[in-house]
Amino acid sequence: MRVSLLLFILFMVLGTCVAFREQSPTSPPVVITPETVEMLELQTRERTLRIVVEIADTDKERETGLMFRSHLKAQTGMLFDFGSEQARRGMWMKNTRVPLDILFIDNRGVVVEIFENATPLSEEPMFSTYAVSAVLEIPGGTVKKFRIIPGTVVRHRLFPR
Repeated sequence: MRVSLLLFILFMVLGTCVAFREQSPTSPPVVITPETVEMLELQTRERTLRIVVEIADTDKERETGLMFRSHLKAQTGMLFDFGSEQARRGMWMKNTRVPLDILFIDNRGVVVEIFENATPLSEEPMFSTYAVSAVLEIPGGTVKKFRIIPGTVVRHRLFPR
């Protein structure tokens, strides 16, 4: 029973990831593996929001990010792992076709700054005011819908508690 349940969950997660990794014909190829997706939780005042995230932890993955995607499913996104905390990390929307909410996260796993509904295709950089070690990009409107605010706690292996 447990094995069947685990296989079902794995297929559901992979199916979701394949769907949200859909790309345009001009985009670079993407390889989907179970190692590239993980579950992340955002603890708001009202609920725990689970999000399936791709991990961008290499220079190339961070550089490409969510470029060329035609859409993102609800409760999916990309977690950019920079490996160390640094002030004034910058993100932009170059070649990114969908509006995104961008959450800057410190090394304790606390959201310290948010940019809502970043403009698709904009090359205007958005810099963090505070030192951050990670950035979470999720579909635009998610922050408003789930009332995510600075101070929201992120639960993920990158932020040991």
